[in-house]
Amino acid sequence: MIPTKRVITVEAEYNLTDPELIGVEITDRDRVEQLVKHDVRDCFEFDEGFVSLTVTCSDY
Repeated sequence: MIPTKRVITVEAEYNLTDPELIGVEITDRDRVEQLVKHDVRDCFEFDEGFVSLTVTCSDY
């Protein structure tokens, strides 16, 4: 059977409780999404069948 869809999921997790990070302003979530989307898109956009890329950044 020939596949008809390919999904590649990328997840990066950060620990922001490091004492060196306390009080440090971290990069805005929207900016992170833009930067990651731009860099990752460069890896895939010329591959056959590339349709879209979704990147989300959440803080908990």
